[in-house]
Amino acid sequence: MTDEQMNIAICKAIGWTHINIDEPNSGHCPGQGMPGLCRLPDHINGIEALGHMHEAEKLLHGTDLWNVYGRILFELMIPTRLNGISYAIAQVSHAPARQRAIAFLRTLNLYK
Repeated sequence: MTDEQMNIAICKAIGWTHINIDEPNSGHCPGQGMPGLCRLPDHINGIEALGHMHEAEKLLHGTDLWNVYGRILFELMIPTRLNGISYAIAQVSHAPARQRAIAFLRTLNLYK
């Protein structure tokens, strides 16, 4: 998936609606009704991407999917032999937004 496709899929998963196909950077924000189009948050790139992914991750927290997400993120960040549990924890806790986005979408079976 392209970054744009991933971002749109995440936005839809967390409740964005009426995403403008001609201008895929806008849609109706979750919880705002239909006041007009807002700029989509970028969950993949940019300085605020990690913060946006933390917000998206809240959808999974407290559900059975949280463990699935953690396992997928772990596999993305530690694809080979472990150098110890401390190393693994550090790698996963510092996962960049793009890896978190891929894990999020795979958890929800939305990654293509």
